[in-house]
Amino acid sequence: MSVEFGAHEKIFALFTANVALVRTLSESGALDRTLFIEQLSAARQWLIQHGEKGALTAFDELIPMLTDA
Repeated sequence: MSVEFGAHEKIFALFTANVALVRTLSESGALDRTLFIEQLSAARQWLIQHGEKGALTAFDELIPMLTDA
């Protein structure tokens, strides 16, 4: 039996992978935290202008996971 994943499951998997990558880069010192926080802010502003409410809500839920690394 094969399992088909929908768009939300695929996006969640991608977000989870990104959180893991950011944590690893942050812990190793390879990530410029200040620049990263600025980029997150710019991405959030872009979503406000161009995204849908669900995407902004999901993004806001990810920010603590990304910035507390």
